[in-house]
Amino acid sequence: MIDEVVVSVPEIPYVVLHTYLDKPRQPNDAVVIHAICAELWLGNVPKAMTRPEHTFGYPPRLVKEYALQLLEALYLKYGHGRRTGFERFAREEQHSIAQCPVRPCSYHAAHLNPYQFSPNR
Repeated sequence: MIDEVVVSVPEIPYVVLHTYLDKPRQPNDAVVIHAICAELWLGNVPKAMTRPEHTFGYPPRLVKEYALQLLEALYLKYGHGRRTGFERFAREEQHSIAQCPVRPCSYHAAHLNPYQFSPNR
């Protein structure tokens, strides 16, 4: 049997951008991003997450600006004056629009009551 030596890695913060869209996006694609949020990790532990918000209908420039605001908000709350880990997103996780966590959501349309449009009202 061989001994295992565990060397702890430094707990460096990093931020993951979560996007919800119709189809996978490639860099510089003009795909509409339905919703967006950011998640802060400290080493192997999730630390914080911004509230997911709908961004469909936003031009790409506004989505990019909003994403940078998410990064800045996490830095201001958890960066403690150190930019390391908050300079840019470590990666982007793309999710199907069907997984959109925002409610009400036009995609899921659960907010529409089938009886709401009844002619007997």
